[in-house]
Amino acid sequence: MLYSPKWSKAKKRLSDLLCETLHSRVDFQVINYRKAHDQLGRAVITVDKVEILSMCTITAAREEFLRCDAENIKMNQFISSGIAVKNSHKTLSHKAHKK
Repeated sequence: MLYSPKWSKAKKRLSDLLCETLHSRVDFQVINYRKAHDQLGRAVITVDKVEILSMCTITAAREEFLRCDAENIKMNQFISSGIAVKNSHKTLSHKAHKK
């Protein structure tokens, strides 16, 4: 599951990254939908009160899950191929000793 710090603390950290002239122009918002099954919603960044980025938090959570799942599959395949290679070397060396 995604780590979810308190929004006020996360918003302050984001605002601290802005230069002084953008502090009054850029705003970060998170909109939660109470009736959504997981109460997630969307994140919005506005500049001069014009929405420039809108991200569905449900989609982001799903993409994060899929990315992690794909990495786990690759890691498992890598580990499995390493075990197969080790076993084939053992078989080859065992056959060489028999001769």
